[in-house]
Amino acid sequence: MIIGFLKRKFRVRRTNKLGEPISHVWIEGATDSALVDPDSGKLYRVTANAPRPPDPFWIGNSEEMALIDAEACRVLAYINHDGHRKYYPTVYVSILRAIQLIRSHHGFLVSLRSLPRCAVDLVRLRSMDGALEAVEYFLGGGS
Repeated sequence: MIIGFLKRKFRVRRTNKLGEPISHVWIEGATDSALVDPDSGKLYRVTANAPRPPDPFWIGNSEEMALIDAEACRVLAYINHDGHRKYYPTVYVSILRAIQLIRSHHGFLVSLRSLPRCAVDLVRLRSMDGALEAVEYFLGGGS
């Protein structure tokens, strides 16, 4: 029973149309691009055409975005669009914060692939602006 639970929590969740696991996604913005793993929150590469501040920054377009912390070399959040007016925000947080999000009914699925952080899928939203606000709110400590 525990083995099955752990297998579900560590499995790859994002797949292509053929059901094959997606190990990385190339996100392109107006001036920046990044190669990230949307399941584990790993940052493989960031390319930028302009100097950037040391704070976390968003890369992406209207279809998908990632909040990148380049100094720590990790992804803090990932938002993707399903093509049918729904946006799926995912935040990568500590285990305690993941428990808080689940208990407050703001998150509905937790993955342990990004240990020591957890990937928490937040409630689906109908606009990219709403998804961006939700991610920034929940990463900022709001409940």
